[in-house]
Amino acid sequence: MSDKKSSDKESFIHNGHETHLIHPRYTADLSMAFDRINYLQELINSQPSETKTYNELKARQLSLIQEYVKNIKGYDAALFQMNIAYLAKTYNLKISQLEESLGISTGYISRILNENYSKRMSIDMAWQIAQLFNEDLTTMLTVNMQNMRGNTALALRFLDKLTKMTYAAEVEWHNHLGGARAPYEDCDLCQAEIIKVTKDEETIYLIDAGYGDEGNPVTGDIMSLPKFINGEEDLFIIPETLPWEGDRTHYDFLAIKYENDKIISWRKFIDIIEALDDTLENAAAKLYKAIGEQYFDVKFYDDHKNFISNFLKN
Repeated sequence: MSDKKSSDKESFIHNGHETHLIHPRYTADLSMAFDRINYLQELINSQPSETKTYNELKARQLSLIQEYVKNIKGYDAALFQMNIAYLAKTYNLKISQLEESLGISTGYISRILNENYSKRMSIDMAWQIAQLFNEDLTTMLTVNMQNMRGNTALALRFLDKLTKMTYAAEVEWHNHLGGARAPYEDCDLCQAEIIKVTKDEETIYLIDAGYGDEGNPVTGDIMSLPKFINGEEDLFIIPETLPWEGDRTHYDFLAIKYENDKIISWRKFIDIIEALDDTLENAAAKLYKAIGEQYFDVKFYDDHKNFISNFLKN
């Protein structure tokens, strides 16, 4: 079947399959967007007769990426440059070694980092640098990593990595309900007095709510990763409404230990509510969004995912 461009100018058909351009909504989407650019470049190389069409699509995909980055709240190109220099120093890397690792011409990054150099770094290069340092691109664009407090920086890296693992389906979250549908009153979280279910089926989170037995409403489903913490404790994320802060959503993290399917202990895992800005709250919100989107992904059973992964490596 011959290739053709879709009428919406943001998708194309190749070998009978329609492929759409990616509109990034989160940093994790950038990986798919850059994969789409690489795929279009392969088509440009292999099908000279369609070069104009695929070049237009490639340019459009790049503009969608650039549009996303420019609209990131708090985006600061100078801050990104400072973070590159800071991370290179942290890992004891010379800028020339960083350039060599990325396969770019010597002096490119040095010129970009020069305060008197007016040209901005290309977004695809910015993405590659973030990937090289295993950092979240949004964080590098919006947070002064050098001035972050030690525990805050550690917590942010933890949330970013867990978000990436969630999008890559390297972890599988369990849903305990609580949002649109309340858990049953005899659920384990109720028995441990972590939550309660009211007569009108509203789920209330009780821990450190500030209102005694009143608690705070749960604004979404409660999620967990079984045996995630040291292979012994489940990691729970509980989204709650904070009435005293304009009903904004806060994400509480708990470490819960089970024995014979009953909760025997719980404790706070990470308390991001005490942070002085919204950096950690925003990272927690991104993680929770990634968890929600995981339910639309394909599910594997037993150990078949490992088989398929190993098969694709050969």
